[in-house]
Amino acid sequence: MVGLAGRTKEADAEEVAAIPVRRAADLAKDFLMLTKPVVVALLLVTTFAGMVVGAAAWPSFNLAFWTLLAARMAAGGSGAINQYIDRFDDTKMQRTVRRPIPSGRMTPGEGLAFGVILASDLLFNGSVCQFPGCSAQSGGNHLLCVVI
Repeated sequence: MVGLAGRTKEADAEEVAAIPVRRAADLAKDFLMLTKPVVVALLLVTTFAGMVVGAAAWPSFNLAFWTLLAARMAAGGSGAINQYIDRFDDTKMQRTVRRPIPSGRMTPGEGLAFGVILASDLLFNGSVCQFPGCSAQSGGNHLLCVVI
């Protein structure tokens, strides 16, 4: 039987069997690297600066915390999905060949699932718990970041 990606179950099983057993610390580091932490840190600085300038005052701790957490999740999820999309190109460039997916430390499915989970959690928690309007905007921005 052929799956959605045009692959057989046997091919998927071979790919999974080829992955060595990983330590939890190494796996956590690989998941973190999928989120492109340096890019996200720059985004958080500009997000906080925008909050201060836009309100012409320091935001409350609660507002700043949840906004920065949502921005972190949106950017991290976008970065993970983007690395899934770019996985074939990343194997050809010296700068990106050591990323978790092209280096073989993580399957493409793991990277995609991680990115989708981050994005889904952002949209759910943002719309239910915090700011529905911002959650919808973050969803649109998330899609743009993945495509670009």
